[in-house]
Amino acid sequence: LSSIFAAAANANSTEEEYSTKEARRAQLMEWAQTKYKASSHNTHKAYWIIGDTAVNGCKAEYSNYMVDFKNHSNDKGKSINNFILPAIVRYLYQFEHCLSKQNIAVLKDFLEKGPCCDNNDFFGHGTLNHAILKASSWYLLAQYFDNDTWIRKSEGEYTSKEVKSNIYDKLVARFSQHKQTGHYEMASPNYIEVNFFPLLNLIDFAEDD
Repeated sequence: LSSIFAAAANANSTEEEYSTKEARRAQLMEWAQTKYKASSHNTHKAYWIIGDTAVNGCKAEYSNYMVDFKNHSNDKGKSINNFILPAIVRYLYQFEHCLSKQNIAVLKDFLEKGPCCDNNDFFGHGTLNHAILKASSWYLLAQYFDNDTWIRKSEGEYTSKEVKSNIYDKLVARFSQHKQTGHYEMASPNYIEVNFFPLLNLIDFAEDD
């Protein structure tokens, strides 16, 4: 956290200004104000919405934005920005009370018929970090929509339970391999937070201990 505060604080600030819990909390509350709102960059915006909702409560515009996958891709929903997936999961679980029945229906429709199906994303891999982003997120989305059927392009249908079982094995194997050989991509400053959010999501929301 010290590095985050140091980077975000005014250049004239000193470390002593954030030496107490109260001072750090006051600064975080200030940064939650609208004037600090992130740019329209889709990745920044999604995570900023989580923070603002935690501080200032539900807003329909936030819920509408988060559940619509067209807002989280560069090709109108044909493929998802992997970095957004943990934010969508956290919003769904932590702020479910903010979502309307229509919001849930929109999200469910994208999961069943949208980019996860056309591009096989819910079993996709990519880099190790992308695999963690995807696997943890699709696992928790399948857990939430536990009675759904997922259509994987060219490979038929999967129940939510089958999706969870497939991804569970991959997550267990990944964590086991991490303990044995490490995870070199964790050294990237871009990916530390990327792996931190999926881990928190699994700890906070996975039903399987």
